[in-house]
Amino acid sequence: EAWEEYKEKFEQDEDENLAKYYRLLGLKQSATYDELRQRFRELALKYHPDKNKIKKIQAAKKFTKIFEAYEKIIERMKKCAV
Repeated sequence: EAWEEYKEKFEQDEDENLAKYYRLLGLKQSATYDELRQRFRELALKYHPDKNKIKKIQAAKKFTKIFEAYEKIIERMKKCAV
């Protein structure tokens, strides 16, 4: 019983984090894999530190968050596809 409560809490936290990742990327949770890839590419080009010479440190932080969000969503999509 304790395991079920833990598992339920963990999944709930994971879903909340996933929603944050979608918001960070500016996508709906119903976004397709192709939409996710396209949006990541747009944001990566915009915030990559090598492309953003003026605000390099801020861009690097933003890029790191964008990349993390992309990876987490992709990971979840792969789990759901299996």
